Amino acid sequence: MPVPASAALPSRIRLAVAVALGALALYLPGLGEGDFVGDDEALDAGVVWEMQRTGDWLFPEFNGEYLPPKPPLYYWLARLAALLHGGMDEWSQRLPSALCGAATVAVTVAAVAARGGPAPAALAGSMLATTWVMRDQARLGRCDMTLTLLVTGCLLLAASPQRLRRRRGLFWSLLGLAAITKGGAGVGVVSAVVLAAALVERSADRLRALAGREAAVFAAIVAGWYGAASWHWGGRFVDEQLIGENLRHLLGGTGISDQGAATRPLAYHLGYYPRHLFSAMLPWSLLLPPALVGLWRDAERWRAERFFVVWLAAGLLFFTFASRKSPYYLLPLAPAVSIVVTAWIFPVLRASPAGRALEVPVGRRAMLGVLGVSAALWLAALWLAALAADGSCRARALASGIGGHPFFAVGALWLVLGAAVGLVASVRRRRWDVAAGSALAAVAGVLSLANRLDGPLDDCVSLRPFAREAAAAVRPDDRIFFFRLPLPAVALYAERRIPALRDPAAAPERPFFLIVPESLAGEVPADWLEDAETVVAGRGRVFTRRTMGIQLLRIGAAPATRLASAAEQPRRPSLVDTQPRRP
Repeated sequence: MPVPASAALPSRIRLAVAVALGALALYLPGLGEGDFVGDDEALDAGVVWEMQRTGDWLFPEFNGEYLPPKPPLYYWLARLAALLHGGMDEWSQRLPSALCGAATVAVTVAAVAARGGPAPAALAGSMLATTWVMRDQARLGRCDMTLTLLVTGCLLLAASPQRLRRRRGLFWSLLGLAAITKGGAGVGVVSAVVLAAALVERSADRLRALAGREAAVFAAIVAGWYGAASWHWGGRFVDEQLIGENLRHLLGGTGISDQGAATRPLAYHLGYYPRHLFSAMLPWSLLLPPALVGLWRDAERWRAERFFVVWLAAGLLFFTFASRKSPYYLLPLAPAVSIVVTAWIFPVLRASPAGRALEVPVGRRAMLGVLGVSAALWLAALWLAALAADGSCRARALASGIGGHPFFAVGALWLVLGAAVGLVASVRRRRWDVAAGSALAAVAGVLSLANRLDGPLDDCVSLRPFAREAAAAVRPDDRIFFFRLPLPAVALYAERRIPALRDPAAAPERPFFLIVPESLAGEVPADWLEDAETVVAGRGRVFTRRTMGIQLLRIGAAPATRLASAAEQPRRPSLVDTQPRRP
């Protein structure tokens, strides 16, 4: 039964805050551990670093050539976090995502509590907080979690035409902020869901509720930013942002961060997001098919939850039509998944035989066994760290993530194993309420362990060591270029502007330095290699997803002061030197 909003408001707020704090307990630990890996997060961090360096909050250009790849709202939030933190780093860059993730959980809890009471609201919020893609993107310094918060706010308002009519100004304000967070992506998702709901329900009530002068707020926000940016950057902004980051991503082609896009067959587009929906929304996506079937069979519950099913289906359809695809684009659909699954499973949990005693088979021997396994895991991690001191980086990362936080690791292991025992016992007794709590606890334990491993594992493919060595090897007045394509992580960690030499014919007089990734080594002119030496060699994740070798070459005459010892001879560059050692 719906809870009266006036009477329930304080308790709804308290519940929403409590569940959001639980989400933060999952998202914040180890948030600043791990370098910026790949082009995307490093590029966004570079924009914020440029704001810090120049003081320009409106029109920063990272590395002297990159326009901000997205509109400015997330960059402003990250810059504000850096100011409060005392400087820009990995932690400050990612903090807005963690806070927006917790806020998304909070508004979802508040909305479900208004419709069904505190118990289903707490369940929906807990499921949402522990969904894999939520945890993953809440710990990444990019705009997607901020967009999800704004889209979720819009669609939760739109779930009720009466509420939408009363809060029309808030809806248009949130939609305007979504537009200056990720352009047309948020506006497109919200529009697709609202229009689809009108078609499915054969009612224009929501559309009529949106009509009003409050829409001018949306127009002012969007026109204010895009107009100012178009005036400042001119045709370049129109091509890279308005066309490249919006129309080309929707219809095909390439934008500033869309290198290598190609035409795909129809089957690829139709199957991509249904396939990735289940992996992105794990573990609760496993309950989505029976939830949809169960709601469909109950006409009353189907009508009550139909808008959230439309949210899920219309969002999938919108992203399917877009040319560029990635699993994390599905993030704005996560609240709908948690609400739909909760609507189906909560009556089952409520019908559990609460008076029936639950016997959990945990005796003295079992507890001693868990303690022994925990201690053995800790000792094994310490032993592995010592054994892998000169071995695989991944082995060292796993060892440091577990052995470096022994009490945390043992506690998380206790949580996972205890929850697993409780889950088995509750399923045997058909205590589905206890089973749900045990499953949530087990997932929280696994995610907590993953938090400690992400950073060390990312450091294994980081370009920071290469960038710092390259910066130390090149004097401020030396000329240094990226070969053909820039690498944002290298420019960021080198803390200097490094232009891209896209056309070898435009090369300056020798000597100069050239940063060459393995994938482009075959395109370096042969006459350059005849007069080149390798100054720094490394390995890391290049162009977002590929791990490969990378070199800093000196093209031209040998330097007056050798970087190597006097006995060492200049060596011809060979990217074979940086081939990986398999763990």
